[in-house]
Amino acid sequence: MVANEIIVAGAVVTAVAVTPIALGFGVVGVGAATTAAAIQSSIGCVQAGSLFATMTSLGMKGAFVKTALAGSGSMIVGVVPKIKGLFWG
Repeated sequence: MVANEIIVAGAVVTAVAVTPIALGFGVVGVGAATTAAAIQSSIGCVQAGSLFATMTSLGMKGAFVKTALAGSGSMIVGVVPKIKGLFWG
């Protein structure tokens, strides 16, 4: 059933997008006392174009938040037909 695939795809997209946020790559930069802060501290001077710099940039642009919202929206799109089927069979 297509709805199941939409729900799973939305869940995967959401999980992948939320992971960097949980690590500390947020819209205001690297969060204090987070895994990202510990990594930055161990790196020292972060090189432009490095993975860490890219993750920080994407976080500050809101890319992870937008992607997580899109994934959540996809899950809702997949769930609606299931709920509709329960009530209006």
